[in-house]
Amino acid sequence: MPFTRLYPALLVASFVLQQNAPAADIASGIEKAKREHAARVARIHLQVKDAEKNTIKRLRVLALEAVKGGDLPTANKAWKEVLTLDRSHKEARDFFEAIGKLENIFTDLPTPGTTTLPVEQQLLRQKIVDTVWATHKKQFQFRADGKLLSSTKEYGIWSVFHSNSVIIKHPGGFFDLLIFDQAVTKYEWFTIGKPKTSKGSIGRGQRIK
Repeated sequence: MPFTRLYPALLVASFVLQQNAPAADIASGIEKAKREHAARVARIHLQVKDAEKNTIKRLRVLALEAVKGGDLPTANKAWKEVLTLDRSHKEARDFFEAIGKLENIFTDLPTPGTTTLPVEQQLLRQKIVDTVWATHKKQFQFRADGKLLSSTKEYGIWSVFHSNSVIIKHPGGFFDLLIFDQAVTKYEWFTIGKPKTSKGSIGRGQRIK
């Protein structure tokens, strides 16, 4: 069961509950613990994204001051770091376009979702890139560029969160936490609308290609 790696204390709690509670209460308690864990993970993910936004703001100020002072090497480095965090950043792209390096700059940047990933997370990413999964009669693919495609449209942006889990950010502002089994052929997921208040919901899917 994939969740045991994320919070092994659940097994102990389950054993204790079995001594005094009916099966339905035990299952309900475990599912509640899973939802609460998913909400905590969601909050952590948002905190990481907020930190990235703040870093981009600081790099932007540094880059603009460097350009104003004629220090192009520093501006180049700062804007490049911005694009490492956000490839769609307009001011950074405009800078490299102005100096004729926009087409080449992305070849020097790390692949989205791989920056500073621990080895175990890199391995998970390698296992799921370009794979196709099915859930609720829908199919989607994990693209190497960080996009999650459903049929012919973009379904969201994905990134590895843990050695056996990924976070999917959807256009509507909500996101999913997917936790894979050891063989990376099945997963369980939580959909969380408002991480600070949502109880979330759970579902399952499996790999088909």
